[in-house]
Amino acid sequence: MSIYHRCCFLVSVLLSLVSSVIAAERYTIQIGAYETAAAAEAAALSAEAYADPVHVFEGEGTHPWKVTLGEFEFYAGAWAVKEKLNRPELTGCFIARRDIARPQRNEQLPVDEPFTLNGFPDRPRNRVPIEELQPLEYMRSVGLESNERLPAELSGAALASLDNDQLYRVGVSDSDNARGISALQTFISNAPTDPRVNRARLRLAKRLMRTDDFTQIEQVLTTVEGEQNEELTPVCGFLRAYVVLKRDGKSAAIDDFAAVAGDMTVPAALRRDAMRRVARAMHSTGDPAGAWLAFERILESAPDRSTQAWARMQMAGLAIELAGRGKGTLAEGRELAERAAAMPGIAKRDRATALLMRLETLFNERRYEGLPLQIDAYLAEFSDIRRECLTARVLKGTTLLQTGDEVGARAVFEAVAAEENVAARDMFGSEDQRARALGYLCQLCVRHGDEQGYTTYMGELTQRFPGSRHRTEALEYYETEERLKLLHE
Repeated sequence: MSIYHRCCFLVSVLLSLVSSVIAAERYTIQIGAYETAAAAEAAALSAEAYADPVHVFEGEGTHPWKVTLGEFEFYAGAWAVKEKLNRPELTGCFIARRDIARPQRNEQLPVDEPFTLNGFPDRPRNRVPIEELQPLEYMRSVGLESNERLPAELSGAALASLDNDQLYRVGVSDSDNARGISALQTFISNAPTDPRVNRARLRLAKRLMRTDDFTQIEQVLTTVEGEQNEELTPVCGFLRAYVVLKRDGKSAAIDDFAAVAGDMTVPAALRRDAMRRVARAMHSTGDPAGAWLAFERILESAPDRSTQAWARMQMAGLAIELAGRGKGTLAEGRELAERAAAMPGIAKRDRATALLMRLETLFNERRYEGLPLQIDAYLAEFSDIRRECLTARVLKGTTLLQTGDEVGARAVFEAVAAEENVAARDMFGSEDQRARALGYLCQLCVRHGDEQGYTTYMGELTQRFPGSRHRTEALEYYETEERLKLLHE
């Protein structure tokens, strides 16, 4: 072989290696199929007017030339965009999986975004944090929240005996909401020209949220807006959105919080808080596509690593939910959860949630071997995070059931059922793991003909969790088994 041919061979090998590195399988959205390359190229050229990237592929069939837009590593991302495409000619599109020669970032797609990111500084792709106040810090800076520990002498004193400064401190910081409202109202009445009076009004509006006195809240906010204070007026829009949330529910409040998130006159911390509320509301009100896009935008624009990791953890949860509906795979959700857990700066509780989701995907894929040991390691690492640990303990019990260790499973369920002082913060939604454990104990007793045990556990379940779905499921299981017995007699 000549030196020339050797060089050509080496170049060819290097190019193939580079190609194999660059090429990647991605999900795309197919928007058309054509008989000829020319027709596909013409369609792609038309699509490029509103979308980037657009690709043309040669496939099989009577219309082998395919036109696609977008590149997505995960099915959930492609599905979310497909659901939100806002051009009428794209209504018949579907998701395909292709080898993309040169994976690139989605720069522009015809999608209705949950909120705009206009006004936020562009962030470098290396995720250098941006210095800005976090939402809670901002809330404290304008008096909406307080971390001050109120002195005992102020906490117990009659309001009539306090001076204006003391009234303000009580109104902002007292844990007794009714007392705080009275203190703020008295302070506002006594000191209408005090420089803190509008902060007092904002704190009053926040406290009044707990009373559902929306008419009074609106009056207070109107007064603050009338002062035309550049620092405090934008907060009123956020609180008005919060009124809609409290009065009309999450679905009704989405547009109001989205307006706050997209308003460049609102401080960045409040805009970011509003973004989270939009994303959560979309998730909980049955719009997973909108929620995915919202969490994705939070991930892209977050000023700190902790928020980035939180957003990715939420996206992992959505991907797992969608996989349960046949949209994507549990493996993709697990990969997202693992990536979130490994992100620098992730809060411990968010890491615990991400790794719990990972364990749940293994269970749902019936990969039980070694899973109890993995759960034990998880419980050791996150022993101080009760919500996740209670769920993981029940997951261990159900895993032991699936592997035939009913004695071990029963011990786990009995220990969980005996837990005391489980608060709302210790539950995912309204799911009390003690009710789940009691439901499984009822089923175990039925399975082994333990009538006394069943009566005991069903009595506990009925007394402690009368409206629980686990009670209903345990009763149905008992009735089914009883009918089967009659059939076999």
